[in-house]
Amino acid sequence: CNETFTIANREAIFSQFYKLDVNAKNALLFSSIKICPVKRMRKSAMNHKSASFKYVITCDGKQSFVCKNAFANLFCIGKKKIDLLQKSIKQGLSAPNPDQRGKHDNRPHKINDQIVDFVKQHISQFPAEESHYSRTKNINKKYLSPLLSITKMYKLYLEKCALDNVDKPFYVKECTYRNIFVSEFNLSFGYPKSDTCSTCDAGESNAEHVQNYNEAYDTLK
Repeated sequence: CNETFTIANREAIFSQFYKLDVNAKNALLFSSIKICPVKRMRKSAMNHKSASFKYVITCDGKQSFVCKNAFANLFCIGKKKIDLLQKSIKQGLSAPNPDQRGKHDNRPHKINDQIVDFVKQHISQFPAEESHYSRTKNINKKYLSPLLSITKMYKLYLEKCALDNVDKPFYVKECTYRNIFVSEFNLSFGYPKSDTCSTCDAGESNAEHVQNYNEAYDTLK
């Protein structure tokens, strides 16, 4: 199912999802899970399902059905969370229950600021370029090498953790790394289509872009 979406599609789905707050995330997931009647089963079947589910991903204005594994991977969520949402749907709820985390002073799952800073430092080490011609539209936007992706950066992050011999808590999950990337930075991969002119189209500026990106990527490998 994951092969249905390009790397750019997957990054966009994840980025848009993690810009939402917790309750908005749950609402999106809830609305993306569709309950279906169970097909007729043989009387000899041992485990009788009371319902089955379909998972819908909306990308570029089009809806695609994916399996449960792909749904979990695209949003970087656990299957237990999906099971809880399905339970609410089977109970006939029209929306998920509001999230109660953070309503008290004790927050054991909050990520240590030192760990967040360590991740941010790693992301900041990747050289990024400004757009030549779209600065008025994306004034703070910068562009990383098209050879990179968040997944590749995360793998390099794990290598850095091993090289620096950091403590176990610094080995954050990929979804945490992605969340920090999306919420703390205004970065994208490659360069925008508007960042072209007659010179770029002739190949001169493109060659400069590619050289810069290759050097930037090689530096962090």
